This record gives sequence, C-alpha cells and structure tokens, in this order.
Amino acid sequence: MNICHITRYCHVDGKAGTERYILELARSLKREGHPGSIAWLCGQQAPPSISPEETPVLPVPSPDTQTDQPDARFETQFTEIVLATHRPDVAHFHTFGVAEQRIAALLTCEGIPYVFTYHSPAWSCRRETMLRWGETICDGEVRTLRCSACKLQQRTKTSTTLSYAGAILSGVASLPARMLPTGKLQRRTAFVADTKRFRTSLRSFLNNATQVVACAPWSIPVLERNGAHRERITHLPQGVPADFVRAAELGDDTPTDTDTFNVGYIGRVTSGKGAHVLVEAFARCDYPNARLRLFGWQADDFSQAYVNKVAEIAKHDPRIETIPILDFEQMVDAYRQLSLVAIPSIWPETGPLVLLEALALNIPVWGSSRVGQQSLLRDYGRVIEPNTVDAWKQALEEAFKSHADGHVLRPPGNALDDGRMKRMADVGRDMVDIYARAVQDTAS
Repeated sequence: MNICHITRYCHVDGKAGTERYILELARSLKREGHPGSIAWLCGQQAPPSISPEETPVLPVPSPDTQTDQPDARFETQFTEIVLATHRPDVAHFHTFGVAEQRIAALLTCEGIPYVFTYHSPAWSCRRETMLRWGETICDGEVRTLRCSACKLQQRTKTSTTLSYAGAILSGVASLPARMLPTGKLQRRTAFVADTKRFRTSLRSFLNNATQVVACAPWSIPVLERNGAHRERITHLPQGVPADFVRAAELGDDTPTDTDTFNVGYIGRVTSGKGAHVLVEAFARCDYPNARLRLFGWQADDFSQAYVNKVAEIAKHDPRIETIPILDFEQMVDAYRQLSLVAIPSIWPETGPLVLLEALALNIPVWGSSRVGQQSLLRDYGRVIEPNTVDAWKQALEEAFKSHADGHVLRPPGNALDDGRMKRMADVGRDMVDIYARAVQDTAS
C-alpha cells in the first residue's frame, strides 16, 4: 500500500512529538514494504528548503488557521501536488482543520479511504487545550456558543458571563462580519461563525473517517462526542522512536551523575505543559545539590509572554538552567544525566513522547494525572496529584532527602523490556492492519 500522511506539522521545520511520530511511522511503514509521502499543509509562507527525503515531503499551500475556509483553488492544488504524482491507496490525517475536511471530502469522491490519528486536543478544541475557561477539563464536544465564549474569554481575559454575551453579539453580527476580507479582522468579529463551521467540519470529518486512532483512552469519548463511530475507533498508543530503542539497547542505564539530583523538563515551554508549576515548586526547595534543567527553551509569538513569566521565576535561582533544543546525540546524553524527568502537564496529553523516551532509557518519570499513558506512569513512575506547586514541592523534597541519604531513584522495572511500551516499528505494523481494514471497508 502507498500511504499519504496529511499534516500541518512537519519535521522539516519542527521536532515536536507529532512531527517525529509522522516521520518515524513513515520510516517504519517503508521498512514493512509500504512507501508513501507527507502532504504538508504549510500555510501561505514559502516552506524551508526541503532536502531529498526517503519519504517525499509535498508542501501544499493552505489557510493560516484551522477555521479558515480554503480558497477555490485548494482542491485543485492538492490534486496537482499530491494525487497526480503520489496518489495513495490510503490517506492518514494527523491534524485537523476546515482544510483537512475539504481534502477528506475530495478523497472520498476519489474513492480513497482515510484514517485519522488524534494526537492532541488542539484538533478538536478552538482553545487548543480542552481546558474550559483555561482551568477545568472539558468534555471535549465542540458546541458553537460555549466554545465561542471560551475562545473569547481566552482572548479578552474577561468573565464567563461577559464572554457569553460577547459570543451572542458576535453571532448576531456574523453575517456582515463574514463580508470582510479573510484575515485577522474577520476572525475577531465572526468567530462564532468560525466555530460553527469548525464544528460542522469536524463532525463530518470524523463521521466519514474509515478508521480513527486514539492514542490515549481519554480521547475515545471525545472523538465519539464529535461524530466518530465507536466501532471504527482503535486505541493505539505512540511508540518509542527507533533511535531511542537503539540507544536503550546499546547504552548503559547507570546514572552518569550521582553527586547532584538533576530534574529535567523536556519540551515546549507553554502554559498547558505546566512548566511554571515545576519551576516554582523547585525554586521553593532549598536542597543545594539539586538542579533543574529546562530543555527545549525557546519562544514564539504565542508563547513569549509565558516564557518571560517562567524566566522571571527561574532567574532568581542559579540552580535552574535553560537549554535550547538539542540534536539527538546531545539529548540522549542529557537524558542519561537526569535523576528524574518531570511532566507537570495541565492540559490532557495523548502521550507524551517524553514519557516513552525517558522510560526507554530507564529514567524515572513523575507526572500529573493529565499524562495520557496513566498506566505506564503509575506502574513505572509516580503520579503527582493534585498538580499544584505545593504537591510538586513536597514530592521533590522527598526525592531530595532520599538522594541526600545516598539512595538512587530508579523505575521498578524497564517498561520497554517488559513489553509495556510499543516501539514505533510495532505501531507501524499495527497501522498496516488498520489501513488494510480501511481499504476493505471502502471496497465493500
């Protein structure tokens, strides 16, 4: 089978979990005899230079945001760039927006089945976090008025009541607002209409998907509430990347630094990831032999204010170090120097990949109850509940005292050797079965 992966996130300009998952999956599939391509919905800007790849990357111009309606040329461009040159037997979506729904409708007309993997709440939530009012876990169903009010509250930081009032006014003004040119002004005035379009597109997309993959158990009811058929949903967690499997097999998992207790935070510095909870908790501990290393330190237009907030806390503690994104070899070395990996996520995770990487290298992991793979975290690490500064401070102080007494924190077993974690090669083989079911279902 020839597989086309369709995504807004591509490894060409990013190294986060979804990008790496797609590349690893494409490689695994190719080893199994199922080549393919990556259709990259790259926005309106020219993409970076793309080196020759074992899996071809096909940049497709697309709208800037999930809710924007693609222009009239979109399907023609997708056909010319993707279908005419790399026509797949199955399409595999890894992100969602109105543009993805338009592609899905085109594929259905062409008789090509499509599969969707739900990697993140960002693909079913206008706020992108599935945190209602920025605080509590939502049931995940996209509802026009409620989601519009929640999005408005995120923008304006106003009360719930005023957010609902603003959403109602936007709904009344939606018709004239939609006459404005597509762009920021229209989005800020017609966002209720945007939410309605997003809801309609998502329900149609999930309802017509031949197969849907849920990486975490919590996402299954969310997918059902938004139109997916339960009998078409498969729970298939992410797998450990091949490079980390090799590193685990070849390396010595004995800690390389036992004089200090090194806590590691690995990933994007965003409010949903909860970096501020960990930094503040660590700063309140006074163990002199402790260090906190924040890997992946960078900011963009959306996260700069939050990064500044975390940096303001960190700058008063010389034990806290910020480290930019590292290459693979450097990151493996960095992992091996850690006594503990902390995942203080506030939003619901479907993994995250950091959990799998750390456990593959036999590094202890502590995380919040929002980590998607809770059974792994419970059995091989520790769940910090509630996910508060006080709870993390107490847990860290226990670890620091144990370290001061000469004890080394270790997982109770190796999750990779125990068969509790899949390798991406395993995920690739499982996906072949899912693709085969999709082709069979479409043929019948």
